[in-house]
Amino acid sequence: RRLFAITTNGTKSDLYTIAYDTLIATKVADLTRNTGGNLTLSGLAWDSQRGRLYGVRDLGGSSGAEGLWEIDPATGVSTLVVEFEPTTTSNFFIGGVDYD
Repeated sequence: RRLFAITTNGTKSDLYTIAYDTLIATKVADLTRNTGGNLTLSGLAWDSQRGRLYGVRDLGGSSGAEGLWEIDPATGVSTLVVEFEPTTTSNFFIGGVDYD
């Protein structure tokens, strides 16, 4: 009974949860890469079957791979799952994700 949300704060995203019952947003963590450094994402999806949170990154590749990231919902530490494009010029823009 919670909603995950992200906000962009300069060169990083912040992970929040919003409780359905109270509608209060609580910051969980800054999103970071498991290899170190901040991470900026543009969309989230929750896999309720496996209890996993995913996000997409598509900001032109200037500071890392464009791709699908798995996010630890307790710490914000993220691991690249699928790389869309590793170069500094990206042809991809995925503004959000969903899971069925």
